[in-house]
Parts: sequence; C-alpha cells; structure tokens
Amino acid sequence: MSWEGYLTRLKGTDGSGTQPIAEAAIWGQNPLSVWATTDGLKDIKAEELQLLSKDRHALQQGMTIGGHRCVLLRDDLDTEDIFTINLKTRADAQGNRYCISIGKSKQAFIIVKGALSAQGGQVPNMMYGVLKYLRESGY
Repeated sequence: MSWEGYLTRLKGTDGSGTQPIAEAAIWGQNPLSVWATTDGLKDIKAEELQLLSKDRHALQQGMTIGGHRCVLLRDDLDTEDIFTINLKTRADAQGNRYCISIGKSKQAFIIVKGALSAQGGQVPNMMYGVLKYLRESGY
C-alpha cells in the first residue's frame, strides 16, 4: 500500500460508521520529512515535530502543529503499546476546537486532526490501528 493509501485508511469510517479523522499526515522520523499529507496538515514544519524527540516537559505549555496552536491533553508517546500524544487545538475564529493525535512508529510519526464532530477517544483509536500495523511491519 502506498503512503497515500494509509491516509485514506486513516480518514475512513470507524466501527460506528462515523469518520472521526478529517486530516492526516505521515512523516519520517530520521530525517524529519513528509511521506504523505492531506491539505489540512500540509503546513506542519519539521521544527514542530522535533519537539517530540526532545524533553517534552515544555509541551505542557502547549505547542503548534501545522499552524494549529494546541494544548497537551496526554503524553504517552514513549509508553509501550500506546505510543501516542493527544492534543486539543485552541478555539478558532468560530470557537471550534479539534482533537489532534500524534503516533510514533519505529520510523514515522502519524499526525491526525479530528473532525469537528469527533468524540474524544475516536481520533486516537482510529489512528492506533494504522500505528500498530506500521510498528508490527517495522515502520
């Protein structure tokens, strides 16, 4: 499957028939480079993802992903069998806030932005299936 195919899978419907993920990107870790992205996450910068490789205590003050200012909800990026960090965007001009989840496989980061209608756990749960597959495949 091409990397674009993984984006399609990430943006698919979940078990309840809803589409919790609106945007997705896959970045290589070393070197930090875009492997595939949807338009809504095309503005992610390598400097933003570099923060995930360092001491992440600074993330408690927030971070920016692709122009979206975010607050940290939960950092399990180095926790075995989880490997995710969950963020929430600050309110946009319309007052909307979105879930952003980042997963770390062995060679890549998966970044997803939830749909406005997505409930809290739907976004990381949908991403985790792809993340687990990539980790088991050596990626």
